[in-house]
Amino acid sequence: MKNIIDYLFDFEDRLISPIWGGDKAFDFTCLGYNEFAKALGFKLCTISDNVTNVSEDELINPNNFELIKNRSLDSLTIEEELKYIAKLDKKIPVGGGFFGPLTVAGALVGMENLNKYIIKNPAFVKSVMDFVTEQMVYLAKEEEKQGIDLLWIAEPVASLLSPKKFNEFCGIYLKSIFSSVEVPGFLHVCGKTLKHTKSLVETGAQVLSIDYVTDIEKCIRIVPDDVVIMGNINPMLLKYGDKQEIIKEAIEINEACKNYKNFIFSTGCMLPPNTPYENVQLAIDETKKFKIWANDEYRYLRQLIKALVNDNKNEINLLKQNNKINENLIDAAFEEAQKITNYLKEYTT
Repeated sequence: MKNIIDYLFDFEDRLISPIWGGDKAFDFTCLGYNEFAKALGFKLCTISDNVTNVSEDELINPNNFELIKNRSLDSLTIEEELKYIAKLDKKIPVGGGFFGPLTVAGALVGMENLNKYIIKNPAFVKSVMDFVTEQMVYLAKEEEKQGIDLLWIAEPVASLLSPKKFNEFCGIYLKSIFSSVEVPGFLHVCGKTLKHTKSLVETGAQVLSIDYVTDIEKCIRIVPDDVVIMGNINPMLLKYGDKQEIIKEAIEINEACKNYKNFIFSTGCMLPPNTPYENVQLAIDETKKFKIWANDEYRYLRQLIKALVNDNKNEINLLKQNNKINENLIDAAFEEAQKITNYLKEYTT
């Protein structure tokens, strides 16, 4: 599949892709962290009705790592994943995927233990990350052979690290996985990730799926124009909110991103079970009727914004002389250039 930003320009309308079981612009599989652990031969135990973990006596530590580092993913699990991908509706782009290396490492070591080892024994953590990443590269390549259009990675715990620690203990491993295949990468990270945005871009993911707690108005203005932001209406609002609250948030998100083609309207995370279908459809309908620029206008807008941010006066004057461009577009470019300049100083320096 070509670059996602180029794919978006195949459509004049805004692409909409909630993370749910209904209609969407993209579909994918995502092997869970417990399922990944089980496929590596680790025993699971049920803590409560909703919590399952790797058994305490199975957790990796610096003393037993050598005994398990030569394990590999169970072939039956890979086969089942490939069968699932084969069944996805090919009318839209479909992808393989799994929970990310840091999240799976947390399952194998114990998340609390992993946090301690990052400080006290970083070499051990990196050995675990190497081990997990190797398995994920293999799975990604097998999924690519199945004909996937994209690779989805969910790394929910990554925002718990500082941006510097993220780069060292997560980002470089994500980059290794994304670069191992030819298809575009989608990356979802839970939590507030504005300060991590630069690091998330450096993983090579073409699409960043952001949580509802991240300020999308700022996020979309500090990424390159070929990196797509996907998000980020509150899933809990869609389950429990009233219609007016849902309409208000959907409009606010679309308003924040209206001057950007590199945007896919989505949920800020996976929808909870039993979320009312009509609530999701309400947010979708509001997005469909929200007025956006035409593709040619988006191209012009981005050119002018870049010229303004770079203070390229000759380019600015040439672009402003285009008689086909209305004043509203020019005003939008000046407003965006100022916001981008301010946000880049705050979040990327």
